[in-house]
Amino acid sequence: QSGAPTGQITPLITSWTGHAYRIGSVEQIAGGAIRFGISWLPFQARTVNFPRDEDTNAKVNKVLSPAFWTKFARTHCHALFANQLSLMPNYNLKQVQDKQARTNFYDVSKTDGGQLSLKVVTGGELASNVKLVDRLGRGATASTENYGFDRTTAVLLKPEVLTAAKPQYTLVHELVLHAYRGFSDGEVFGNTFFTAQKLWRPAGVTATANISTWLGTDCTCTPGDPSTPTCAANSSATW
Repeated sequence: QSGAPTGQITPLITSWTGHAYRIGSVEQIAGGAIRFGISWLPFQARTVNFPRDEDTNAKVNKVLSPAFWTKFARTHCHALFANQLSLMPNYNLKQVQDKQARTNFYDVSKTDGGQLSLKVVTGGELASNVKLVDRLGRGATASTENYGFDRTTAVLLKPEVLTAAKPQYTLVHELVLHAYRGFSDGEVFGNTFFTAQKLWRPAGVTATANISTWLGTDCTCTPGDPSTPTCAANSSATW
């Protein structure tokens, strides 16, 4: 008041993954946004030898937070994955979160990030010199490159993914089914277990967004499927 200090906020403890804590590193809270550009800074509990998009990683981690995974553990989708160990070997949410920490997310619309090559963002595990901005097709909004638990995986995103009302459906699609499990979109759509759980897309169509919209109904139906005419998009009450 009148230019004089009247108090002091409690300083926050920031973890390697960008989460903010107080009360002896126990209570996780929303801290002030810290935005970093494309850099080599070691912010995921490990040092990387290639540029990372710290800003986009921070946004993804805010959506796919520990609190989110606690909610996801109560979903029908999680139960499906956990009960199909022949389909999802060793599936558990701790491993999924471990893979999230090993995965790098990039906004391809950024001037600097979009010009990086697939070879660079996968630590040389892919030999392709295709730029990230050129990798996504005209209609695609997300793509997972070099997937598999032990691989250096990069998830490419257009900015509209993270500004959407429910970005978690696309992010879980990319992280769990591709980055973690290593399924291609074709393998997801071609899996009889998933189709028995009402995953659907029209014959002859190659679009992959139906996986995300199926997740958005908590893996109970796919909007647009004529066999489930009342199926509504983003209808999951759990996550």
